Amino acid sequence: MLKHKTLARRMAALAALLCALALAWGALAEGPMDFTGWLNGDAAPAASAPAAAAPEIQVEVEAQPEAPQAEAIEAQPEAPQAEPIEAQPEAPQAEAIETQPEAPQAEPIEAQPEAPQAEAIEAQPEAPQAEAIETQPEAPVPAAVEAVQSPFGPEPTLEPPQPLRSARIRAVGDLMVHKKQLAVAKRPDGSYDFHDQYALIAGSLADADYTLANLETTVGRYRSLDYSGYPMFNTPESLLETVKDAGVDFLTLANNHMLDRYFEGLMNTVSWVEQYGFDFGGANRSPEERNAAKVVYVNGIGIGLLCYTQMTNGMESYCNSAVEEYAVNYLRKADFAADVQRLRDAGADVVIALPHWGEEYRRKPEPNTVALAKLMIASGVDVILGSHPHMVQPVEFVEAQTPEGGTRTGLVAYSLGNFISNMSVRHTDSGIILQFTVQERQDGSFGIDDVCCVPVYCWRSAANVQPLSSLKYLDNPPRDMDAAARRRMAQSYQELRDLLDDSILLLAE
Repeated sequence: MLKHKTLARRMAALAALLCALALAWGALAEGPMDFTGWLNGDAAPAASAPAAAAPEIQVEVEAQPEAPQAEAIEAQPEAPQAEPIEAQPEAPQAEAIETQPEAPQAEPIEAQPEAPQAEAIEAQPEAPQAEAIETQPEAPVPAAVEAVQSPFGPEPTLEPPQPLRSARIRAVGDLMVHKKQLAVAKRPDGSYDFHDQYALIAGSLADADYTLANLETTVGRYRSLDYSGYPMFNTPESLLETVKDAGVDFLTLANNHMLDRYFEGLMNTVSWVEQYGFDFGGANRSPEERNAAKVVYVNGIGIGLLCYTQMTNGMESYCNSAVEEYAVNYLRKADFAADVQRLRDAGADVVIALPHWGEEYRRKPEPNTVALAKLMIASGVDVILGSHPHMVQPVEFVEAQTPEGGTRTGLVAYSLGNFISNMSVRHTDSGIILQFTVQERQDGSFGIDDVCCVPVYCWRSAANVQPLSSLKYLDNPPRDMDAAARRRMAQSYQELRDLLDDSILLLAE
């Protein structure tokens, strides 16, 4: 219907144009022409003016082909295609072609809006490509770019606070092996087994994160000599199996009996101790071993260990010169500040010193021992675990002035006493298992807390030598312990109670 109205308008316009031309021609040719018949489909009228001008009019009329094209457009089956075209995105373009008039060219421009083209672009399959890009592994890249471009940077990830580190340490005094202990340990086949001698106390040794002890005997047979007790101690290496099974982790070898089998015996002892898996210090097979920093890690805490002895009973005079050069850590040659610094540089958070010092069979430290303890603390030592007197001496915190003018405080156990021996002098049958906690502070430093101990009585029966907790067995002694041993166990407990400061808690095991 729209096409017919458009054609009618064009025919009317053409008729008006022809009339105007006729009037003009009539004026020029001195006589009007009759176009009525031509418009009704008759032949073109003849000119009443000169004939030379008529062809010019006919040519001009024939050059207007719009009406016949319109009829051709109507004759073509465009209408049936209109519906599919309108259903497709190109339908708006078809309407634009139909509605643009031939005369003014501005209308086609107005009839072809840019919006339909945008729709056509949107209709192209670009969106699926965007989805494909999103599903590819490169998707995180834009987020990373945004994070870099942010003027504030990425938001920090808050780590959960880490718990403060701590380690519970236990330490005992002298592990001695007298002649009677060798006899008890010997089996019919000639082997030696010491497990029974540690059976009543092994649980207390193992009840810690790390346990230290003083091995006051050489280990392993020396040439053709038999094993022996006092005064030249030499013990089968099977002792180390028992001590390891009981829970001991570290052995100090710096003591006055480490040269009882000369320099060769020292070398053998170090090798056996290493073979049984102990950490150790105080005796060395080479200068490199002497200078190596002894740092162990317990629950993530670096614990540096220094081992010294004040003497080796003069045996160094009968040994290789290597003994004085590097094999034994003598107190008289120690540079505490340098030794501590080497441990700190190697990662030690806390430094423990194990000096073998003082006078034997004394229950109080000598002034020289107290002075050495203060010097160690001033040099950076945190805990001192002494041995050699064979008797327990006081345990206390000691304050010392540093070279810089400040003060430091350290825990000092002047002597832990015998742990196991066959000694009979009073107080030599008593010892302690000292316990303390290395505790990390909020500022990252470390302190020594919760100092306590297990009182130990070394029960020497006719058939055995066995250390045990005097507090644990005070009211419930072993079945075969005689009355005299029970009385002595109770006495040793009270003696330790009187000696130690009231702030030190006594534990049953």
